[in-house]
Amino acid sequence: MKNFADNIKDLFNKKLLLYRDLEQIIRQEREYIAESNIDSLWEISLSKQELVSKIEQIRHNILTILSKASIVHDMDVSSFSLNKIFSLMPAELGEKTKSFRIPLIAIKDKIYNLSGENKEFVEKYLETINELVEIISNAGNPEYVYNCSRYFKENSKTSLKTSLLLSKEI
Repeated sequence: MKNFADNIKDLFNKKLLLYRDLEQIIRQEREYIAESNIDSLWEISLSKQELVSKIEQIRHNILTILSKASIVHDMDVSSFSLNKIFSLMPAELGEKTKSFRIPLIAIKDKIYNLSGENKEFVEKYLETINELVEIISNAGNPEYVYNCSRYFKENSKTSLKTSLLLSKEI
């Protein structure tokens, strides 16, 4: 059981370090998005893919170790659940690995939130670009595009709702 516990602890530690690296990459991604640095965004996207592959490999290794220890988990890499892993561990192993539970859950939540912020930032940026293109494309038209509340007119021929010039792709 000692070797089993050491292997699981080692994998949890590696997973935590990879999540920390991923958090830093996502923070850097936000800067590149703000700078519109497309080349760096492509590079960072590849780095994220590599980290995700490594995390998936660690998930696979954890599940393999559990299976070898005759612990039935009914999971694969795509349905991996950290909470379920901790609930399936024998009591003595659970005590040795519980120090990883909160940091792993916390960093995963942080990464999820940062990714959501980046996605929202990109969506707002694209909305602004769409509005600018709409204004420029309507420059020769004497009809007012905005209403009194500084929003696009709903019944305007050039309403964003009826004619989006750019599509959002994230």
